[in-house]
Amino acid sequence: MIRSASLLITLVAASGVAQTHTRTPLLLGQEARFEFSNMPTASLGSVMFGFGGAGQGLCVPSLGICLGVLDPVLFTAPIPSDPLGNATLEILIPDDSALYHVGTQGLWMNLSTPTLTLVVSNAVDGYIEPLSYYDESFDADAIDDEWQILNGSSFTHQLESAELQLTATTAGASGSWGNDVEGGMLYRELRGDFMVTTPVRAFDPSSPDDPPQPDLRLGGLIIRDPASTAGNRNWIGIGIGGGSAATPLAITALDTFGSVTTLVEHDQALEIDPPGAELRLIRDGDQIYCQYRNNPVLPFSTLHTATNVFLPPVLQVGMFVSAASAPPGVTTAHVEIRFSNLN
Repeated sequence: MIRSASLLITLVAASGVAQTHTRTPLLLGQEARFEFSNMPTASLGSVMFGFGGAGQGLCVPSLGICLGVLDPVLFTAPIPSDPLGNATLEILIPDDSALYHVGTQGLWMNLSTPTLTLVVSNAVDGYIEPLSYYDESFDADAIDDEWQILNGSSFTHQLESAELQLTATTAGASGSWGNDVEGGMLYRELRGDFMVTTPVRAFDPSSPDDPPQPDLRLGGLIIRDPASTAGNRNWIGIGIGGGSAATPLAITALDTFGSVTTLVEHDQALEIDPPGAELRLIRDGDQIYCQYRNNPVLPFSTLHTATNVFLPPVLQVGMFVSAASAPPGVTTAHVEIRFSNLN
C-alpha cells in the first residue's frame, strides 16, 4: 500500500509553547478531522489552507509568529478552544475537488490577555487524494490499523500467503448474516457515493482444496448502516461460497432492510470454477449495485440492484464471512481491496 508522506513543520509561538495540529487524510467526498492542542485557553482559532503546500511563509516579528503554509487563501470560520486548550473541526472535502497540494495550519487569537496576541500551530503538508488512498494489497506483515472490527467473536482474520483470510467461528443465530442476526466484518467508514472491489475465493478450512458446503457458507463485501439495531438491521452484501441446496456453489447477494433478508443467487448456468470471483459494491445515491465477474478481462455483471435505499450518508464498508448453519466451515481469502470515487 502506497501512501503520500506528510511533512510536519513545527513552529513555536511567542509564548514558547508548541501549538500542535494534526489531521486525518484529505479524501474526496469524505470528512477530514482537524485537531489542535496546547492552544491558549479562551481563544478563537481558524484553519489556514495554503494551496502551495507547507513551507516557510510570511513572518511577522512584531507578533512573534511565522506562517508555515504557502499562499494561504482559505480560512475557516473561527472555532473556540476548550478549557484545556483543545479544539476539533471536521470539514467535508468536496468530491469534485482538484487534487491540490495543501498545507494547513492553525492561527489562534488569545483572548485571555489584555492585548490581543496571535499564536500559530505547526503546519501539516499533503495532498487531496481520491478514495484509492485506502487501496490495500494483503502482502504485507499486517493490515492497515484503520480497519475496525464488528462482532469479532464470530470470525478470525489473518494474513496467509499474501492473502487476508477471514474464517467464520460461529454459525446461525450465534453470528451469521441474515434477517435479525449480524455476523462479523472488517470495515472502515465511507461517506457518500463510492465503489469497492475485491478478488475473493472461498474454501472449506478443514479441506482447503474444496469449496464451502451449503447452506450459505460464504463471504465477500458488505455495507452496513451503523445505526442498525435489533429489529431494524440494514445492510447489503455480495459473497461467494456455499449457496442453497439448489445452487451448491454460488455468488449470492444478500439484501437486508428492517431485519428481513432477501437472497439473490448466481445463475447456475454460469459455472464458477475455481470457486473465486471479483466482487464489487457500488453506492450511487439511493441505489446499491451488487456486481461480480469471473474473468478479469470481462466486464462486471450486476447480480442485484437495491433501489430507493435510504441509508445514511456514512456507512460501514468492508469484508465479511458468514455461515448459516453449523459447523461454520468457511474461509474467504482476499488478495486486495480497492476503493474509488464515482466521479
